[in-house]
Parts: sequence; C-alpha cells; structure tokens
Amino acid sequence: MINDLRHRVRQHGAPVCALLIGAWVVSFLAAWFTGGGFLPHLTFMTGDAGSEPWTFLSYPLVVPPDVNGFISLIFLGFWMWNIGGLVERELGSARFGIFVAVFTLACSISLLIGATLLSRFGFLYGGWFIASACTVVWGTRYPNQQAMFMLLLPIQARWLAIISVALVFFGTEPKELAPFAAFPLLAVHVYARGRFPGLSYGGGTTAASSPYKKDSAGDKRYFEEVRRREQERAERERLRKLFESSLSDEKDDDR
Repeated sequence: MINDLRHRVRQHGAPVCALLIGAWVVSFLAAWFTGGGFLPHLTFMTGDAGSEPWTFLSYPLVVPPDVNGFISLIFLGFWMWNIGGLVERELGSARFGIFVAVFTLACSISLLIGATLLSRFGFLYGGWFIASACTVVWGTRYPNQQAMFMLLLPIQARWLAIISVALVFFGTEPKELAPFAAFPLLAVHVYARGRFPGLSYGGGTTAASSPYKKDSAGDKRYFEEVRRREQERAERERLRKLFESSLSDEKDDDR
C-alpha cells in the first residue's frame, strides 16, 4: 500500500502538496489522540508572536480534532490535491514550496501589523489560507476554467478565486483585521498576473509581456496538455497491469 501511495504521488507530480496533506493528516490524528493540547502552540496569536516565533509559519498545520475538523480536512486535502497540484506542477515544486512559505509568513506578518496598528488581538490557524492562495493563482491565470463548487455547482475559476478571498475576509475575527488578513491574497493575484514589481510569475525578473491571458486559449492548451499526460499515465498503468496479468497466466499454465 505504501509503495502504491508513493507511485501515485510520483505520478501526480506535486510532492509539496502531498507533503502538506500528509502533515495535516498527522496533525489531526495527533490532536485527536492527545486532546490537541499542542495546537495552541502552533496557532499564530498576535499577542504571543514574540514568545512563539515559530507560529509565524506553523499555523497552517492546525486541524481541530473534531467532526468539523475531519470534514474540513477531507475537502482541504481534495482541493490541494487538485488545484494545489495544478499550481505546483506549473511553478515547479521548489518554487511552489517557496511560494507557500512566503505566503504563510506574509499572512502572519500582515495580521500582526494590523493588530499592532489597531491595538486588537488576532489569530490565524488552518491550511485554508494556502488553499485560498492556490485558488487565487488558478483563478487569475485560468479565469474561464470551470470547477464544481461544493462538488455540485459548475463555476468559473475566477469566481472561485473571489469567493475564496471573501471567505478569508469575512471569516477573520475581529472584523477590523479582515483587510490585513486578505491583503496577501491581493499580492498573490498581482504575482500570478506577472505584475509583481521585479518578479515575474515563477521567479526571475519581470518579463516584458505578462504570462497572464485574458482569453481562454492558453487555459485550453494548458489543460489539454494536463489531460494528455494523465491519459498517457493511465495507458502506461493499463499496459503494466496487462503485462503482470499475462505473466500470472503463464505461471498458472506452467503449473
């Protein structure tokens, strides 16, 4: 089973997403069996940022050990495996890992700035911030692609990106800190359009022309290429199983 899982991860081509999903599963199980006493020490709290600096990066690992946390984990894992995987394969795993780390740090710093300016207490936890960033990238670069919202309603990627930003904004407590929580997602949008000062999407210096396309021609070519590769992998897997089956039949005939 472990070898099969490794094979699927290699085929998927998104090891960072797989690592994040694995970390969330481990965090949930550890919290479930221990009562979750360690989770507050992973949560980013603006009042404790100085005494627990690791929480600037550790808060996405927090998964509440209850039914809601379990359901959230399922949807989060599914979303990162698909949408996060698309972004990772486009950026490359190394750059995607840097992107996740920088965005995670930017969210906590932005919230801390807001809390300091407004003299309020704020906190961050959970992996949905990373999922929202991936959704914004996908919705920015491929706005006309469709997905199934809540696995039921077809919706364009651009609207899913807007919804993800709205969820972060209106889900922030206290509400005065909402603009600071959502601001890093605006920076992600600018980055995905290739208009981040001094940095193009994927790294390097800013190119003369943006890789962002307003029409869907680039979207179609990209996803056709993804489907082609998936079909090739499925065909190789089919042939492998057919070959193993023929070997098994030959052994039975020899007996």
